[in-house]
Amino acid sequence: MSKPADCVIGMGANLGARLQSMRQGAAQIASFCEVSAVSALYETFPVGPSQPLFLNAALRIQCEGDPEVLLSRLLAIERSLGRIRAQPWGPRTLDLDILWILDTSHRSSSLVVPHPQLTERCFAILPLLDVAPTAVDPATGTAYASLVSRLDCSGVSRVDGPSWAAL
Repeated sequence: MSKPADCVIGMGANLGARLQSMRQGAAQIASFCEVSAVSALYETFPVGPSQPLFLNAALRIQCEGDPEVLLSRLLAIERSLGRIRAQPWGPRTLDLDILWILDTSHRSSSLVVPHPQLTERCFAILPLLDVAPTAVDPATGTAYASLVSRLDCSGVSRVDGPSWAAL
């Protein structure tokens, strides 16, 4: 049996009962993967069209299967919680992204890991660092923590600790 992949899943929600959607998504992920760490909860300004503020967080998980299988399971969770993909970067009930996998780069037509915008977005990199503070880019060896000072994180506010998930 192969060792489970060590992954960080980014979560975001800005429609409906945001916190409830995040909790339900985390619980569904915990039903098929081991959750080893939960980030703080952040409220963030949206990227893209005018829309409500987001809640963002991250889960560190150990999960069997390849990244494409994990992606399909995450997309099914999004759909189960009402996600409709109407416009790029538009509002959503729940968004789940594979941000990083320990020692792994993955590229396909449906998935790129590490997430292609990870190093440009405080709302993704700060929660990732909460759960994987020593994470490095698998291709370059660059520590993600060393990149935060280059980002404008003024639109990101920590609103709760890791107890938000109640797993």
